[in-house]
This record gives sequence, structure tokens and C-alpha cells, in this order.
Amino acid sequence: MTDQQIIYLVVSIIAIVCIILFVIIRKNRNEKIITTRIDKSNQLIKLLGGFDNIVKHEFKGSRFKVELKDINVADKEAIQNLGATGIMEVNNTLQIILGKESQKLSEIVESIEKK
Repeated sequence: MTDQQIIYLVVSIIAIVCIILFVIIRKNRNEKIITTRIDKSNQLIKLLGGFDNIVKHEFKGSRFKVELKDINVADKEAIQNLGATGIMEVNNTLQIILGKESQKLSEIVESIEKK
């Protein structure tokens, strides 16, 4: 084997190892993001008083609109600390501004509700 072939072999092995590491790191990062979103969704439902307290809900853009049986059960301060950028209360309805996470949280809340 010539020196040039050895160099190509070493560079190829390093490239393959880098690609494998990149795939592993990316997969772990995506799993952590999904877990974090599921945790956030579960916490949000809990802070609203659970599904038993939720009359109806809908996601519109960056907002989560939820009508509650008893609005006093909702922990608005904790919801704010969870990452909501704003909360508006009208009668028994909360509009929670969640930003870009809203769509993903919507999908998770829907899947949790169906269980």
C-alpha cells in the first residue's frame, strides 16, 4: 500500500466516524426535544387543572385557547414560568401565547387526550 492510499484510508475512516457521531448526536438531541415537549404538555394540562377541568380547547397560530370549568384552578403564574409569553383571561377562557412551540404542543396535547 502506498503512502497516498494510506492517507485516503485514514481520511475515509475519520469521515465515516464523524458522520456516525453526527447521526447519533442529532438523534439524541431530537429525542430530548420531543421528551421536553411532552413534559411541557403534561405540565400545562396539569396546571390547567387536568383534562377534567378543560371544557374545550383549540390552538390558533401561537395561541392556545382553553375554556375551563373552574378558572380558579389554573395556575397562571406557573403557566407563565413554563414558557408562555402572555396569558389573557376572559370569563372562563384563557388564551395562552406559546409562540412557535404552539403547533407541536397542540399535536402532543391531542395525542395525550386520545389516550
